Amino acid sequence: MKKFIVVASLVAALSASSMVMAAESYEVSFKNETSKMIYIKRMSLVCMKYAGSSETYAVVPGATASMALEDSNNIEGDCVNADKEVNWAVAHTAASASFANVTFEHHKVDGWRTQIKLYSGAEGSATCNGTPCSNLGAPGVKLTQPSPIKIFISSTR
Repeated sequence: MKKFIVVASLVAALSASSMVMAAESYEVSFKNETSKMIYIKRMSLVCMKYAGSSETYAVVPGATASMALEDSNNIEGDCVNADKEVNWAVAHTAASASFANVTFEHHKVDGWRTQIKLYSGAEGSATCNGTPCSNLGAPGVKLTQPSPIKIFISSTR
């Protein structure tokens, strides 16, 4: 009886793993369209394997900071088919107590959807694979690989 239970559990686990979507990669760029230096600081991650090579990026006016993101579908982290998220603070000084927020969200609603949320004083826009994807509300934009995401910051508070 124990052999049957072990085999049945293994078959169930293999079947479940075949339905899991592989991790996806994204190339995110922040374009500073303000007249001042901006600092982009990663604040938190949810179900992300990789979220850029630096925690903080300094971007001069007119310049762009780019970073690679890769989401996670790790079974141990409860990330299989779970929402993926990266939150950044954007400010004009590195140690500012007053900052705007930008969030990358990738969630499963009628397939996987992505959107960028700008709030708490962040003004601008975003495109995902060339399609507007900022502050859309649910469900967001369906993406294909590779997925270039461009975030344009026009002002912060």
